[in-house]
Amino acid sequence: MQDSFPSLSLCSIYGAIAFYLEHQVAIEAYLRRREQEAIELGRMIEGRPEITAFRERLRHRRAQLLSASRPT
Repeated sequence: MQDSFPSLSLCSIYGAIAFYLEHQVAIEAYLRRREQEAIELGRMIEGRPEITAFRERLRHRRAQLLSASRPT
């Protein structure tokens, strides 16, 4: 792990691991909550009309590009 993150000391790495092991239940609950919040935010963003319209414009443009690149 230290090879991947040379700015971290071994003491910091072991400290983080020890903290996780001591608070594993709370950390896992926090991560589940954050994941659920991210899913809900994604749904909220995806439901916005301007996002739907933008996606449709992208699909239309992609179809145009694909049909233009096909040999005739």
